[in-house]
Parts: sequence; structure tokens; C-alpha cells
Amino acid sequence: MWIGIGGLLIVDSRRALVARNTVSGSRGYGIPVLRVDDSAIRDNTLDGNDHGILNDGGSRDTIQRNSVSHSGGSAIDIGAANNRIVSNRLTANGEAASTNAAPSSVHAGSR
Repeated sequence: MWIGIGGLLIVDSRRALVARNTVSGSRGYGIPVLRVDDSAIRDNTLDGNDHGILNDGGSRDTIQRNSVSHSGGSAIDIGAANNRIVSNRLTANGEAASTNAAPSSVHAGSR
């Protein structure tokens, strides 16, 4: 099991849709997405979690129109290549969006 997993967990999937969920007060990531390809994480509301959204080990995913606020750590962490982060609202988090291990991921319009 991964350390820091506390919210809505998606693992080893393809073409998943994670939409219109509310996650709050989670210890760890609110929405961790691990080894998931060709999927969409959109229109979710995350508030007061340790961290917001994690995408690790997947590709060709879109993280779009999510609202992430009051996370003590990062709002969005991308640890995989070829993903899109588009038009997310990031408010009062420890960090904004991080794409350290994902140089070919696109980050556009998230604020």
C-alpha cells in the first residue's frame, strides 16, 4: 500500500472518468490516480486535504476544471509524462501544480 493515500483511489485503470466528487479532510492525497491511462479527472472539489490530486505512473490523462483549496501540501502532483493540467482553480495550498518527474506534461490555465 502507498503511504499518503487517504481519499478516492483509482489504480491500474484505462479510460476512467473521475468527475463531480467532493473530497475533504483526507490524510494524504484527496484523489490519488496511480498507473491510470487515457483518463479524465475533472470538475471535482477538494478542500482541506493533506494534498490534492496525484497522478503517478499514467499517461495521456487530463486533469481539468478541478477546485483544490486549503491543502497543506501540493494542489496537483504529476509524476508521469504526457498528461494535461488545464483550467484548475488552486487556492491557498502549500504548493500549486508540480510536474517534476513529467517534463512532457502540459500545464495550462490553472491558477
